[in-house]
Amino acid sequence: MNSHRRGDLPAGRSPRRQSADRRTEAETIVAVADLHGHRKHLDALLRHLDDKLGDSYQLVLLGDYVDNGPDIPGLLGRLLELQAERDGRFTPILGNHDLACLRVLGWPGKTPDPTWYQNWKHYWGWSGPDGSTSLAYGAHSAAELAERMPASHVDFLRSLPWCFDTGRYFFVHCGLNKGPIAPQRDALETRALPAEHTYLPPAIRDKVLAIVTDDSWDRVVVSGHTAKPGNKVSRHPHAPHFMTAKRICLSAEIDSTGILYAIVLPRREVVRVTPDLAVKVVTQVT
Repeated sequence: MNSHRRGDLPAGRSPRRQSADRRTEAETIVAVADLHGHRKHLDALLRHLDDKLGDSYQLVLLGDYVDNGPDIPGLLGRLLELQAERDGRFTPILGNHDLACLRVLGWPGKTPDPTWYQNWKHYWGWSGPDGSTSLAYGAHSAAELAERMPASHVDFLRSLPWCFDTGRYFFVHCGLNKGPIAPQRDALETRALPAEHTYLPPAIRDKVLAIVTDDSWDRVVVSGHTAKPGNKVSRHPHAPHFMTAKRICLSAEIDSTGILYAIVLPRREVVRVTPDLAVKVVTQVT
């Protein structure tokens, strides 16, 4: 078993803050798959949701705001606006690309990490010059990124919870292993890193978890992270998404197809934003 060390927590936030969040749950929750710098897709989705649902819904973003997209600084700026405008109705959680960016910046400390910069650059799928978070800020090294990325954007990424538990739904970027949710949630809430320097926690990184489901779970586990997870299961009725009674994995494909998916809960209404920013309800899964 890997040893772990705890990351720092933002001032005033305890590792158990999510426990308080579990005591209340909005009647309608909308979970949104990976955004990857696509601010315009998010804005188109929000116009649709606000028109249909007003201010009655809780917005949950499933992580991955940086890398692979056209307007990474613009998206982070928009998320900061939403945080101010929708206090109590907006919960963005951390994705693996966000954590990789934080590791480059030195998290859990603040000393830029050139080893992580090279790891990030080599493995994390930057889609050309328009998809590089580093180049989006005019940086070509870990030190330059730390110098040029606005403090508000860094602080936003550092503040992101690694999961969100409402008592009925459990939101996490990638997925969970079979077995009780509580110990897996508790591990995520401590924000512990694997001992191996360039590794990330499986619940945030491991695509194998996209189609893991467990009938014994006492919550529905909701995630993104993986493109077309339903296609991995023969004749899965909800492809490109993977859905069971206790599991929802939205297809996270905006950086490959230009399509953004969201799901309205509890009625499981899937909403799609196309590359030309058209918004359509594509299915309602009962």
